[in-house]
Amino acid sequence: FSQRQDYCSATMFIKSIYLLFLAFFACSSSTLVKADDAASEVGDLFQNLKESYYDNLPPKGKFATGAVAGFAASRFTVNRAVGALKFAGAAFIASEVIERTGVFDKVDLLSDENEARLEMAKRSLTKTVTKFSTRVKNELKPVKIEATINAAFSQEKMCTMGFASGAFAGLVI
Repeated sequence: FSQRQDYCSATMFIKSIYLLFLAFFACSSSTLVKADDAASEVGDLFQNLKESYYDNLPPKGKFATGAVAGFAASRFTVNRAVGALKFAGAAFIASEVIERTGVFDKVDLLSDENEARLEMAKRSLTKTVTKFSTRVKNELKPVKIEATINAAFSQEKMCTMGFASGAFAGLVI
């Protein structure tokens, strides 16, 4: 009977991981849906998955689920950050090469009307980046992060420990 129970737990664990990745990819590909609708749909999907599969897992299964999710999240984040840094570095090098060689010194690229539009775009981009920066600063306050971790730890101790372990492994590897 124990082997049957272990097999069922393993099957439920594999299904929960599969559905977690399925939900992740569904979330990342739902760009055609409004953000609020997508958030509501994803929230409902995760609630259904949690009730169907995750809640029935033993503590070790919850730990393993959290570890896989933490590992995947940290690898995804690291890969995206490295990609952004590579792109920024390449753009910087290209702009420096163009500036040093004087390619655009004698070429009038923009008309007066286009320069005005470019200036408006710069202001709009600066305003958007400032809003984003302010939001990130508000969300990443150490007190708020600690409160989020404590809330997660009090609700799902094994999953939170698994997520932290998986994230650590993902960052180290």
